[in-house]
This record gives sequence, C-alpha cells and structure tokens, in this order.
Amino acid sequence: MLKLKIALIFIIVSLFCFGQAAKEGYDPYSIENWDSLISTVIPKKEALKQPSDACATYITYVNDRITGNVSINSVGVLGLNNNTSLTFYQFNNGEAILNFNLDDIGCVDDHPTLYVLFKDGSRTEIRSFDKFNCDETISFSIGGIYGYKDELEQLKLKDVEAFRVYVRDVFLTDSLSVRINNIISCLIP
Repeated sequence: MLKLKIALIFIIVSLFCFGQAAKEGYDPYSIENWDSLISTVIPKKEALKQPSDACATYITYVNDRITGNVSINSVGVLGLNNNTSLTFYQFNNGEAILNFNLDDIGCVDDHPTLYVLFKDGSRTEIRSFDKFNCDETISFSIGGIYGYKDELEQLKLKDVEAFRVYVRDVFLTDSLSVRINNIISCLIP
C-alpha cells in the first residue's frame, strides 16, 4: 500500500510539473531554446582573443556555451554566384572547413572533389569526407588532422580564379578572390 501511495504522489507531482512547463509555453524541442544554449557570439568585453582590426570584417569568434570550445567563423555567407555560396569555419587551431551550399544541385555522391584553379594557372584538389546526401551542401575539411596542409597554404597565398564544386563551375571576380584569401588568412594565421 505504501508503494502505491509513493507511485501516486510521483505521478501527481510529475503531471503538475509537466503542466506548468506546458502552461508557460516552454517547448524543450524548440530550436529557439537550443540556439541560445549552443552558441553565442563572444562580446568584445570578454578576455578571449578577438580578431585584429584587419580581420574584424572577415571573421568572428563563436563560443559554444555547452562545451566551452571557441570556433572562428567567417562573417556571413559569401555568395559566389546566384546559386552557390560559401561559409568558412575554423576549429582546433589549424583545421578549417569550407562549406559550399549548392542551390538546385539535387543529391551529391560520396566524397565529392573540390577542384581549385588559381590565377597563376596552378591547380589543386581537395576531397570531401561527406557521404551521399540530398542537402545541397558539401563540406571540405582541410588542415590539422585532415591533411591538405599544402592546399590550405595555397588558398591563403594564391588568388583563386575558379572552383569546381561537384558538377558546378564557379568563376570568381577579383574582389571575391581577395576576400577568400583574407578570410582564410584570418582564420588560420
């Protein structure tokens, strides 16, 4: 009989607590509630490293409040043309991710290759670790544990003329090429 009373009290308390959460309008599965927990841009008043004035227009430091890790991201999304955009991320001091969003591309095969043509006529290739997906996104991880250290240096130092991402060719203007150099140089000094 005592066990039944304890179980009944537990059920009543649980229902009351759940009812209060629902009454308050709190949805634990809502993306708005998770966004505030996962990452916030670090304010300048904190003692963490900040981008130099030269890099402030290209990168921002982001703090993962759950793990305490800090990552460096490019400021905004870089539109390469009407249907291709690029975002840069840096993790663990020396590993960078180039994330291409390819509108209207459909599905992408396993391990696509990024072909890079530089203005000096040289070329390089970077293979993705991505699996088959229909998200219209391809990420290329370079530097650090991923390898492609020489390719990362080339992207920092040379002007890019064009990318071939999966089956899409993207020719860059001079200003986009310079911006990519500056972003990568600021991400991985």
